[in-house]
Amino acid sequence: MNARWMAVATSFFVCQWVNAQPVPVIPTMSCQSGISILNTGYDHELSELIPDGRQDAQWWVSSTQADPTGSLGPSPSASWTPTSVPHTASVPPIWVSSSQLGGQVNWVSPLPNATSRPRPYPFRPAVTNYYRMQFNLAADIPPNALKLSVDYYNDDAMLGVFVNGVFQPLEPGGFFATSTQTAQLNGPWNSGLNTLIFSVTDAGWGSGLLAHIQPDSLLCETSLTIEKTINKPSFVPAETANYTITASNPGPSDASLVTLSNEPPSALSNVSWSCTPANGAVCPSTLEDAPFSFDLPPNGQLVFSLSGQVAASGSLLSRSSIEPGPGAVCDPSTGCEALADAEIRAIPSPIPERVPGLGVWAVIALSLLTMGLALVLAHRHPRRNH
Repeated sequence: MNARWMAVATSFFVCQWVNAQPVPVIPTMSCQSGISILNTGYDHELSELIPDGRQDAQWWVSSTQADPTGSLGPSPSASWTPTSVPHTASVPPIWVSSSQLGGQVNWVSPLPNATSRPRPYPFRPAVTNYYRMQFNLAADIPPNALKLSVDYYNDDAMLGVFVNGVFQPLEPGGFFATSTQTAQLNGPWNSGLNTLIFSVTDAGWGSGLLAHIQPDSLLCETSLTIEKTINKPSFVPAETANYTITASNPGPSDASLVTLSNEPPSALSNVSWSCTPANGAVCPSTLEDAPFSFDLPPNGQLVFSLSGQVAASGSLLSRSSIEPGPGAVCDPSTGCEALADAEIRAIPSPIPERVPGLGVWAVIALSLLTMGLALVLAHRHPRRNH
């Protein structure tokens, strides 16, 4: 009986211990996520700094002395623990203050006293601290659309970053306010779970990482397309030519301050514009003449129509272009320009009507008829002899 109760008690305490263990916070990132979603020492769900001495369950850390370059990465059996926001008294006064960076980021360290482990110092050899952050990428975002610019400070020196296991060397940086460096993190990203691991060398004394997305960043880069057509391959003067210019945003994020420019063809006069929106897009308020500025939501589309009268000479070649606003680029499939062209045909001169000619047999018949008529007249009026 005692053995049975001991087993039950042991099982209970094991369950309690398991339940008490911290669980990584893995947020889901979309193009509309707040820019603080990756920041160290900040609870983006509560929109507040994590208090000093508390753990940041979104950023975890593992330390080793077996990887001085930082490029090998943590072993599969590495032990991970949540980072801590250091106590104010433990933060070296030379470290940049989070208040200088907008107040939505803070330092994190392996321990609340801003060290990797208790003394002695310095470490021989140096320790490599791996700081890991994981997130899920929303299923409706193409992985190649995710573009992250992360500013970082560190103690002692940054070695590089792993993006889903692919290592990217980074500048060493530092911990002063003037030591900021930026990591351009363009992938390779995955749909679903993604893992970021920063490698930071630690020779002893203070130890920490401060990383945050740039305040003016867009998490996702959207690609815009442009297409242009003309309604006929050729025209004669005075006909009406109709050009169609389609600007589209396949997604995944909003495109703002897009500009459409157009070079009017020299052979077109009495030009007029019209616009048809689709999928939440809104046409420009005035359509007198390009350039036009507008916004395009994901999957939004604007179809512009340009019409005019064709002249007797000149060119119908017309070039249109789009200039993406911040956070957008031109899709490689179309580029930023589109062309449409047609030829101008001369109006043919009228052909004079031909008088029908007589055939051979008609000529013979007419000749015989003339001869017969002459004979008749000769018999009616015989010549008199004198």
